[in-house]
Amino acid sequence: MPSYFHLSTYDERDNNCITLRDNLDGGPLIYFAYLDCVCPTCRSFDRASLFARKHGLEGGPKIRVSKGRELVEARDGFLLIKSRVLELLQKHAVTGYETRPVPYTEWHVLRVTCRVVYKDFAPKREKPPCKSCGRGAYYGIANALSHIAVPASDNTLFAPELERTNGYDVYLTESVARMMKSEGVKGGLMTRLLDDDEYRVLREGTPAARRKLKDQRIYLT
Repeated sequence: MPSYFHLSTYDERDNNCITLRDNLDGGPLIYFAYLDCVCPTCRSFDRASLFARKHGLEGGPKIRVSKGRELVEARDGFLLIKSRVLELLQKHAVTGYETRPVPYTEWHVLRVTCRVVYKDFAPKREKPPCKSCGRGAYYGIANALSHIAVPASDNTLFAPELERTNGYDVYLTESVARMMKSEGVKGGLMTRLLDDDEYRVLREGTPAARRKLKDQRIYLT
């Protein structure tokens, strides 16, 4: 049976932004060119609109990371990958994503295009989603196979159809996860989606029983 993994950045110490710029008179400001990507009601950001821009991303962001890191989550909700990681995805014919280069850097913004539905999983909200754009903050991550549908094809990235206001969760099929580990990609943590029995152990089992779960985490360090 194939395995599936949730991807997150690991041991990240730096704050980076794609849509915001430094402001000497106060907090960061959004780049003027991106104002039409902001919902007028809730002020959340439409990432699909940003990727659809003919002129691509604005130059200006400086991506600051610890030495060797190749995966970064910007604080405005974008997953950033270094050029080497993009080359690996292309070399191994990984599907389910699109990218845009960050001008004058070695970084690319990645957006997952293969979307799946949640199954036995109910996101928790403090308030309902925006009536204009449908986006809204929710809590919790699907971390069991029963929580989320998986793509029909292998060797792909995928994400839930429901998007958070501050980003979206990224998942990998097993072949992509193993490739990233074997190729030495740095800066990520891949957590395997558990079956029902394993998930029960994770939630109700003793610490000793939880430690016996195999291949639960793969560190990209």
